[in-house]
Amino acid sequence: VKEKEIPSSPTFSLIDILSDPYEIRTWITAGLPRDKVSVENAIYVTKTSRWALMIDPQEQANRWIRQMEADNDLKMVKLTDATYMRTIEGAVRLGQPVLIWEVKETLDPSLSTIY
Repeated sequence: VKEKEIPSSPTFSLIDILSDPYEIRTWITAGLPRDKVSVENAIYVTKTSRWALMIDPQEQANRWIRQMEADNDLKMVKLTDATYMRTIEGAVRLGQPVLIWEVKETLDPSLSTIY
């Protein structure tokens, strides 16, 4: 950034710009870890219009999403479920959140139509 003379601020904080303390407390209460990286990742998940792929070996994001979306009729599916596509299509049609978990290294190409 300095080499290209792009203006920047040494005190810039994604957390300060795109969230507020109440929102962060809500996330932490729902199970989000308190560290800066987790909070920044939560900002990416909640502020973007596209779905997020979360690598989550400790299932912290999984628990957080389940808690955050508990009142919104969250649909949880595995790509190994026989009816996963029907579940996803129905949820998308009704505007319901979907958590696809235990995803392997490759995604089903038919999922590309929903983003």
